[in-house]
This record gives sequence, structure tokens and C-alpha cells, in this order.
Amino acid sequence: MKSNFTRSFSSLLTGAAFFVFTLMGYSAFAQPANDLCANATAISCGQTLSGTTINATFDNAGSCSVSNTAPGVWYKITGTGAGITLSTCSAVGYDTKLSVFSGSCGSLVCVSGNDDDFACSFSSLRSKVTFNSVNAVTYYVLVHGFSASTGNFELTATCAAPPSPPPANDLCSGAITVTCGQTVSGSTANATADVAPFCGTSDGTGGGVWYKLVGNGLPATLSLCNAGTSFDTKIRVYTGSCGGLVCAAGNDDDTSCSFSSLRSTVNFNTANGVTYYILVHGFSSANGTYELSVECADPCNPDDTDPSITCISGTVSVQLGPEGTYTFSGNELVGSASDACGQVSISYSPATVSCATLGSQVINVTATDGSNNTASCSKTVTVAAGGDLPEEWDASSIGSAHGTATFPSCGEPTYILATNGNTTLTVDGLFFVNQPLCGDGSITVKVESVTPQGWAGIMMRETNATGSKKVGLKTKLLTQLGREIRSTTNGIGTTSLTSVPPGRNWLRITRSGNNFSGYSSPNGVTWYFAFSVNVTMSSCIEMGMYTESYNHVDISTGVFTNVSVTGGIPNRPVADTHTNATQVDIFPNPTTDDLNVNLTGFAGQATTLRLLNGLGQTVLNRDLGQVDFATETLSLGNLPKGIYLLSVESAAEQKVFRVVKD
Repeated sequence: MKSNFTRSFSSLLTGAAFFVFTLMGYSAFAQPANDLCANATAISCGQTLSGTTINATFDNAGSCSVSNTAPGVWYKITGTGAGITLSTCSAVGYDTKLSVFSGSCGSLVCVSGNDDDFACSFSSLRSKVTFNSVNAVTYYVLVHGFSASTGNFELTATCAAPPSPPPANDLCSGAITVTCGQTVSGSTANATADVAPFCGTSDGTGGGVWYKLVGNGLPATLSLCNAGTSFDTKIRVYTGSCGGLVCAAGNDDDTSCSFSSLRSTVNFNTANGVTYYILVHGFSSANGTYELSVECADPCNPDDTDPSITCISGTVSVQLGPEGTYTFSGNELVGSASDACGQVSISYSPATVSCATLGSQVINVTATDGSNNTASCSKTVTVAAGGDLPEEWDASSIGSAHGTATFPSCGEPTYILATNGNTTLTVDGLFFVNQPLCGDGSITVKVESVTPQGWAGIMMRETNATGSKKVGLKTKLLTQLGREIRSTTNGIGTTSLTSVPPGRNWLRITRSGNNFSGYSSPNGVTWYFAFSVNVTMSSCIEMGMYTESYNHVDISTGVFTNVSVTGGIPNRPVADTHTNATQVDIFPNPTTDDLNVNLTGFAGQATTLRLLNGLGQTVLNRDLGQVDFATETLSLGNLPKGIYLLSVESAAEQKVFRVVKD
């Protein structure tokens, strides 16, 4: 048995001796893979790696907290921004040393090192090193031995949790805006220490956070005396800028605080529009949670501040209306008006001017706020008599006539009509001030004066077209009355003269069905019959006053007083004569086809357009819904010629217009 073994071994040895020698030589002299810094093995937080320095070469890294005398191997770990601990304290090991470097393998910078870990339960000859790391920085770890020792080991990496980021308002440049009445919560933990000018109290080392408040010109109170504050606080307030802070106020301890006198409260007066920078920090190194309340005096409770008002500049003139008055409203004399606590109402004194106040008049304009505080300004306006016709009357140039109509707003109600129009048997040329008459009615006037050779009179006619049916009565204030009749549209008219005594300057025409009668009077009491004629006309016609020139060149002016009418339009809507009447315009009028209705004043309202003929019948009805456009066009081309009424209606108001279809 022994000889066989010997032979076998000898045979094996003879044939494989070179192989065995080579294997034994590799095992005895191979270097660890991480022998060099350039080949450092990566280790991560929480990881334990086994290694050896046997057969490692000596590293000329220099001393780093411990001397470098034995061969070593290399590891590398990436910084977390927190503490890192590296340890060889385990059951596997020898008398180790640890050295930690930053930089690069070609330019190592010592961070820390350790020889003996006296707290290691396995052996105090093991090593442990702890250092604060910078996030993302690579650290090189050299595991080597005491004296010339080498051996096997286990390397463990333990990392502390990275620190929380600082608060968003850690720096003055990141100050968070707070407002009066607001309470904010936060923490100064992880905040950096601030170096700011002394302001009622000094800097601390525990870190602080920043807020900012825009002043309203009244006192403000900033307080950390709240249940949510957990540490010994300080508070400082600055104006200026983050790069140039100027002390406004500061406080360390609020001795009146019911929670703790170590909490802070500061009171200061603010300037309107100025930004105040608020630093919340702790005494010495104290930090923690806080609750900051911001209170400001309420400028509107109580509101004892007057509003502000200025009157408009420049020359202002107003014209009295036909009723002889003008009423100021809205903001027409106001340049600007405001109140810090809300809206203001505007009033005028005197609110209404009249014929008794013609010329310069001082108007006091007052702004009143919700607490009855007032401010006033005054404006001198020029009050002039007006000449506009009363709302119920229209002025119409018939034929080639050109004319004017005025109604002086002061004095006896007087209508002044002037024209160069001249009527022939076939074509009318006159200036007509008229209003609708539906059904029976009458018109009565006194002709005060008329240009010599001119005519002034009254008329009822079917339409304002030049060839309309008509019945008229006119005077030159001499000894004759003129009667004008056209019984067919575009037919030949007739004019007849009747002698009367001087002074018959009162005229009247009445309508009963299709019968028209004329009268004259010297005094408006005793009336004398002038004519009676039957002319078939529509139910709704036009009646009014008119003037004519005698030669179609010279201007003739007629003056009318004591004007009265009966009849009119049944249930006719009353036109809005308020100075702020809703804006509605119609054009062209008269029209032969399209009629444009500008509905600017009805914007945003559900609106209906109704067109009525002379009999009061609706011939067109258009429900527009909510008006969101400027103009609506009505096509009237298929309607007969005549006078129509256009009613513009919403739930809040109604406007009525007379429309002439030629």
C-alpha cells in the first residue's frame, strides 16, 4: 500500500511538478485587487466588505492622523452631506489602522484617521473613524496595519441621516410675505445663523428665518407669544433692503406673555407702502417651532378718515332742459374721488339749477363715505337757457325746406320755428314740429309773431312725406287765414284764403274720425269756425306747428305760445328724460329700407324690438335675448310708407322712437 502510494505520487510529481510549482507561486505572491488607490473598491452606506492586506504593497500616502508603516488596500465612498463611520471592529481582523482622504489619488488630502478603537468589543486593536462628509465628494479609505502588520479584516460603512434642508425663508432674500391679521407657523431648525445689525437685541447662533410686511401707515404688532412657539425666541424688524438693513424695532423677552416670558413681541409704527423685514430667531443657539401672529390697527374701525375729492378742471357749461331746469348727477363735476375704506357717494349743492340761476353758479360737490365722513370741492359752472324741444315733440324738414326749432327753457313756454321752405300745390316745403295723434284729438296754439310775408300755422297730416294727405290752418297775422288741404297722397293740394278781423292769432284744428275742423280766436276763449273737411287718413297721423317762407329763399320765423294738444297715442310709453337716459340711436330716419338700431345702452340686458304701425298693430317683433353686440339692423323694405313706432324693451326699461318709412 505504501509502495503503491509512493509510486503514484512519484509519478504524479514527475509529470506535474511544474504545474504545482506555478500554482503555489501565484497563491503566495498575488496582490489584492484594490492594492492601489486607482483601483479602490467602492463601499456604500450600510455595507460590510471582507478584505485582506496580505501581499499588499506599501502605500506612500503619508500620515493622516496615524502613521503609515504597513502595506494597505484602498476603498472609496461618496459623501452624503452627513457623518460617515468606517470600522474594522469585527471577529475577523488584526491590528489595523484607517486613514481617510479627499482629493484624488494623485493629490490626497487628509480628512481623518484612527489606530485603535477602544470601544470595540472584539479587540481594541481594531480601528474606527468618523468624519463629516460633503455631499457627492469622493473619499478614499486606506486600510493598513500597525507597524508592519498585515491580515484579513471586515470593513463596515455606517452613515448618519443627511440633514434636512434649511427653510425656504432661511435668507432675507427669500422672505415670505405676511399680511395684517395673518398667523404663520414654522421652525428655525436647520436654519443658518444670520448676521444682521443690532436691533433691540443681538444675533443668535441657532439660525433664523425671514418674513416681510408692507406697512399701511398704522401701528403693527408682531408676536411669538403663542402656543405654537416652543423655544426662547428673539424678533427683529428692519426697513431698507436685504443688502442694507436699517433697524426699526426688536424684542427678546415679552414679560407679559402668558405662555412664557422667553417669547417675543414687538410693536412699531409703519409707514404706508414701506416694506418691513422680520427676522425670527432664538436666544444664543436656541431653535425650534414658532407661531408668528401679525396684527395691524384697522384704519376703517373706526373709520374717522375723510375721503378725498377733486373737481374737474376747465370750463363747464350746462344748458337748461325744456322744463327750465338742469340736475347734476353722477360724477359729471368730479375729477377724482376715493376713500381708503370703501366707496363714496357724490352729491351736489345746489343739485338743480334753473332759470333763476342763469350765468355763473358755484356748485359744491361732496363725497360721502360709508361712515358719513365727507370731503368737498367746488366748481363754477355757467348756466345757460336751453332751446331743445320738449321730449314729446319732433322737428321735421318736409320737402326741400331747411329749418330750426327752439324752445327757450326760461320764460313763457314758446316755440320758435324758422325755415326757408315754400309749399306748392304738389310739393310741400315747410318746417314742422310734430307729435303723433292716434284717433281723435286737437291742437291749439297762439301765433305770437311771424316774419312779414311768411306763414305760421298748425297742421294734421298722414305722414311727413312731401305729398302726404294734410289739413292745415295758417296765418300771416294780418286779415286772412290760409286753409291747406290735400285729400289724396301725392295729389294736388288746395290753398284757400279766408278774411278775418285783425287779431285772430289763436288757431285750432280738431279731428273726429276723418272729419277735420278749423277755428280761430282773438283770445283763446271765443272761437270762430273757419272750415270743416273730410279727408280719409290713417288712424295714427302727425299733428303740430309749422312755418313757411313766402319765396323759398328768405327765412321766415314763427313764434308760438299757449300750445296744447288733446288725444295723442293711447298708452304711449313715457320717454325717459333723465340726464342718464339709456343710450339708443336709430339711423337713418326716415329710411327706405334698413333701419339700424344702436343698442349700446341695453348691453347685457335681454331685449325685444317691436315695430307698430299707425293702427297700433305689431308688424315686426324681434326677441334679441341678451344684447352682446352694438347694432341690430331691421329690414323695413317690404313695409308700406308711413309712420311707425319702434319700442325697445327690457325688463328694466323701455324706449320708444318714431320711425318714418319713405
